[in-house]
Amino acid sequence: MLVVRIAMASIVFLFSGAGMAQEAMISIHAEINEPYVEKVEDGEPRGVGIEYVRALFSEAGIPYTLNVLPWRRAVKAVRESDSNCLIFANRTPDRESDYRWVSPIILGQWVFWGKPNSGIVINDLRDLELYRLVSKIDSASTKAMENELGFSGIAAMTDSQAAKLLVYGRADIMLSGLFDGAVAAKEIGSEPFDILYRWKETSLDMACNKNTPTSLINQLNLANLRLGGLRTSLIMDRLLN
Repeated sequence: MLVVRIAMASIVFLFSGAGMAQEAMISIHAEINEPYVEKVEDGEPRGVGIEYVRALFSEAGIPYTLNVLPWRRAVKAVRESDSNCLIFANRTPDRESDYRWVSPIILGQWVFWGKPNSGIVINDLRDLELYRLVSKIDSASTKAMENELGFSGIAAMTDSQAAKLLVYGRADIMLSGLFDGAVAAKEIGSEPFDILYRWKETSLDMACNKNTPTSLINQLNLANLRLGGLRTSLIMDRLLN
């Protein structure tokens, strides 16, 4: 998933619906992470992820605030404050006990990509040792690659930047998400990248402070379940088309 790390002031938006109890307010924190959360335009964040979050909280009947923050500030806010949630975070084993989760929201995979017609064949993860790797700095996939596989590579600030390094020949293989990698290729005007190796199934979800009331987490998970069709059409189909 694609991260633009910029030092920007928190931009706060308040959404509420009729009959929603004010004491049930949840503060949501997001970073600019295209295509899920896009740059703020006209004072309001865009993106398929934002559209789904609005639908989710409307379905659950819970009012919320939405704060656009740099990633590390967003994580800090969620860890330190009750009823604060982070979108979108990879639900990985090392993070499981740190949050309460609303999931699944975006199902995908971590993929090792090659530029079109590269001729590279990866039959086993050990084959990656032969190539120059690039991936997005601080992403869950990059950390897993370093910690689990023992590989390191060029650190790019965004998936689009990583894609450019791949196309320009600075790297041979890019690690990214199934959707993120496809979107990055499209953003830089490249032909679709080749999938060299599908590494892991992943889930991008909402991670909430551990002290968030169980009733709110249950409401959100039930609403997420009811919106399964919308989640597929709004997020999955649009990202792939």
